[in-house]
Amino acid sequence: MHLPFDLYDRWVLGAFDVVFGVFSFVSARRFIEICGFFRGSESTGGIDAAIERRKELEALSPLPWRVIGIVAILLGVVVLFNGLPGVASYGLICLTMAIALGTTYLRLRNRGERRAASLEPRAVTSVVTPTWLTAGVVCALAPLLFADDSRFRGSAIVVMLASLGTIAVAMLAAEMPALLTGEDVVAELYVDRRLRRVRVHSLFALGLGTPWVFCAGVVGYSAATPLRIFAYWFVLAAWIAFVYPLFFRRKEVPS
Repeated sequence: MHLPFDLYDRWVLGAFDVVFGVFSFVSARRFIEICGFFRGSESTGGIDAAIERRKELEALSPLPWRVIGIVAILLGVVVLFNGLPGVASYGLICLTMAIALGTTYLRLRNRGERRAASLEPRAVTSVVTPTWLTAGVVCALAPLLFADDSRFRGSAIVVMLASLGTIAVAMLAAEMPALLTGEDVVAELYVDRRLRRVRVHSLFALGLGTPWVFCAGVVGYSAATPLRIFAYWFVLAAWIAFVYPLFFRRKEVPS
């Protein structure tokens, strides 16, 4: 049994926006910390030193995540005061994340003051296969199935753009040149490969999850057509199939 749509759209989504915004703002520095991507058994003197050099090269700022947090808090407050539909705020927050993360990775791509050359190929599909890219685009388009309902039309389009944008950022991260100082190329390439895989997988999983959360939130409040129900389960299945091997089977790339 679902809550009335007005209650869900205003109070549930509005409160979620505010809580997510506060969490993003407070945890901004945690989101840019890269040490957590390496298990303790992998920590050696050379790897630890390479991680520190990588942090200096990237010089990531917590500002993008704080911007995301502020935007989410403001949108949540507007939703709670009934100035904006909750589903629209969700789409705008997702779009803000895609833009903020895209800006961050573009900045990394253009850093070149102390970069050593690497001949390792950086194909877009070397981390996420063409099959998964196709599935990702299909999932990103799923919210459009709800666009014929005036309550969801605008937010469905924004969520689709946010999902496609996040997938594009993942592909941008996949083909970025290696960031190396040249002091210990073997260790630095190891760190670079690990960061590349983790970041691309995380961004792609976010791109898959964005339309599913939207579909899960509105499917119970719209006409239950077979296509909409199929889209909901397809996006959920795709997200689980991609995420499960990463977290539970220790596979680097889903297949």
